[in-house]
Amino acid sequence: MPTNLFYKYSNLALVNIPNDVAISLTSYLVDVANAPFIDSNTSGLDFFTVETLKTSLPVSGYDQFLSKVAANAIRTKYNKTIGGSLVTGSNVVTGISDTTGIIPGQLVKSDGVLPGTVVQSVKDKTSIRLSSAATSTASTSLTISIDGWNISFAELTNLTSNVVNFALI
Repeated sequence: MPTNLFYKYSNLALVNIPNDVAISLTSYLVDVANAPFIDSNTSGLDFFTVETLKTSLPVSGYDQFLSKVAANAIRTKYNKTIGGSLVTGSNVVTGISDTTGIIPGQLVKSDGVLPGTVVQSVKDKTSIRLSSAATSTASTSLTISIDGWNISFAELTNLTSNVVNFALI
């Protein structure tokens, strides 16, 4: 289960816009072996873009600010609430309208799901397998999140001084 990941950037763009500069980072996650984190539904590298404006930068603490912006983008992409059907004793959730964006290692919270349960695998476009069996039978809402993941933003922190130097010109 991916719980220790590292934030990497693949492209940095600074765009002059009227009265400001936009900083755009195209990024992705890698695991501890530096292998790209793959979206299980598309079997492709899971890119996302983080953007901020020069005028939104704080007067100091740029690395913490950009790390927080990147972390919020990751949470926005990977945290969601879905509907699904549980059956007591089964670790398969069925009846999901779309499993896009659900990946192994995400934490699952719901009535009928034991605390600490994570997504074990995505079976197909409408069902997932959990790390533990359901404790009740119900159609319910499930909160899928990256709570508990450890994501290192060290590369972003190292990049920050260059970004800020360019952005402040």
